[in-house]
Order: sequence, then C-alpha cells, then structure tokens
Amino acid sequence: MIRINLLPTSGQQEQLSLNYIFGIGFGVVFFVLILFYGYGCYQEYAVNSKLNHLRAERQSLEYFEQMQNLAKEKQAAISKKTNLVKNLGKERKAWTSIITSLSNITPKEVWFDEMAMLEENTLKLAGHAVAYNDLARFLKVL
Repeated sequence: MIRINLLPTSGQQEQLSLNYIFGIGFGVVFFVLILFYGYGCYQEYAVNSKLNHLRAERQSLEYFEQMQNLAKEKQAAISKKTNLVKNLGKERKAWTSIITSLSNITPKEVWFDEMAMLEENTLKLAGHAVAYNDLARFLKVL
C-alpha cells in the first residue's frame, strides 16, 4: 500500500530516513570501536611501562646477584679449606700437650735432640744428659 501525505511540510510528521538511521548506527559503532582501540592503546602503554620498570629493576638486581654468586664461591672455597684443616688435625697427634708434659717433668740437666712418633702410640726420644743420675731421675719421673 502506498501512502501519500498531502499535508504541508510544517504539518507533516517527521520520519527518519534510512540513511539517517544507518548514519547514526555507523557513528555509534565507530565510536565504540574508537573506545576499544583507545583502551587497547592504554593497556599497551601500561604493559610497556611495567615492562620497562621491571627491566630496570632486573638490571639493578643483576649486580647484587653477581656479588651473591661471588660470595657463595668464596664461602665454598673457605669451607673446603676449613674441612681440609679439620681433616689434617684429626690425622695428627697433638704435639703441644706431649711437649708441655715432657718439659714439666724433664730436669734441667737433660735435653732432647730428637723426638719422633715411630708407631701409633710409640714416641722416640733421643738426647743427652749431664750425668747418669739426671737421666735416672728423668726415667723415674717418666
């Protein structure tokens, strides 16, 4: 059915044209797309900013990481040397206590030229005395 409106233009009802509706629809869609694009750009900027901040922080921490690795290497070397010294100390006899005991009981007229550990519990002493009596007194105290 065809409608013809014979009223003057001032009295006619305004009808929206198809071009006008498509124009508004296109404008709304375009505006929404611009908003999404702007939000994406903002997100990209925020991520790049955070990434740059983390890169700078990582660079500043690399120095401390290198120092920590160097300290660990030094600590490992010190621990290795400490264990070596401990093991050497376990294998050897404590001569200081033996020499201190001998010096306390040895008369002044007796002196030693040589001290040696022959076997596990055997000590060899070689020396001189002024008289046999001094040597006998030392053997008696020993």
